[in-house]
Amino acid sequence: MHTNTIENITEDEGSQTKKNTRAYKKMGQQTIELLNNFNTGEEISIFDFSIEQARDIFNPIFQSSSAPYLVIAEEVHKTIEYDGLTLSLIELTPEGDAPSDGWPVLLFLHGGGWILGDYPSYEGLAKATCYHTKAKVIFVDYALSPEAKYPLALQQVCTTLKWLNSQNDQLNINPNRIGVIGDSAGGNLAAALCLFNQQSTAPLPIKVQCLIYPLLDLSLDTDYPSRITCGDGEFFLSRDHITWSRNHYLTKPQQSEDVLVSPVTADKLNKLPNSIIVTAGFDPLQDEAKAYHQKLISAGNSSLLIHFPSTIHGFLSFSANLAIANTGIKRICQTIKEQL
Repeated sequence: MHTNTIENITEDEGSQTKKNTRAYKKMGQQTIELLNNFNTGEEISIFDFSIEQARDIFNPIFQSSSAPYLVIAEEVHKTIEYDGLTLSLIELTPEGDAPSDGWPVLLFLHGGGWILGDYPSYEGLAKATCYHTKAKVIFVDYALSPEAKYPLALQQVCTTLKWLNSQNDQLNINPNRIGVIGDSAGGNLAAALCLFNQQSTAPLPIKVQCLIYPLLDLSLDTDYPSRITCGDGEFFLSRDHITWSRNHYLTKPQQSEDVLVSPVTADKLNKLPNSIIVTAGFDPLQDEAKAYHQKLISAGNSSLLIHFPSTIHGFLSFSANLAIANTGIKRICQTIKEQL
């Protein structure tokens, strides 16, 4: 059973270019420079724009912040009608020969608060995951809010898992080597998928869930210390962003108490997949992720916490700017590969 925490500090510590507060002394220099670029001093907020405008601003930033895409063998875009739902999927296949019993496969669930994010903005991270894990990746281009409300995105994710299990021969995949990886809101969907699958009458095999700086608690009275100390907007993600996402994702506030919306509140956590939980030292969401890790361990599951103390929420998407992002995705993928 994994209970250890991995500390990854590859950036220079300290700052000569930003205010020398106690917090910034522990932040990597490249992360400081990235935040300097974000925090230009202009009074511009994502909340000042329409949803369409916010997407036009956010998605290209993530797309341009990715390092050059790693080479994979094949990229196939698919629209599937299955079990009464329309699924938009991108299938990524790594280079090399498939194992004799079929490819391991990862469902990839992107972040963006259920509102932002798409395949172009996550293409670099999805292809890096495919490249480093040597697994087939199925990117789920789920329906975004507020056009689609909870639980449609989760239903699409759960249906994709069913579809995968019906396509073993066609996709040349191993149904006993399926995992799920998601960041931020995608980490929420990944955790919810595993809980939903665990509760079903005929659960499908999921070997590993990798939750990357996941948003795991949408409860209205949530008050984690990290949300207070890191959530004023100075470190990329704010408490206001979380509230904005919740308000657009849910039809009514009471849904925030559903364990498939706030997985950290779940009580029945036994027999879940091996878990890899990734946190960042300046992320408002780190405390709920650490709490979920501890609850998984207490329920008898295997869970490994990988902590990156010198950087921020979303750092893996900034691989063109942050060495820690490239180090981090390699380390995370190696751990997935070992468990998948």
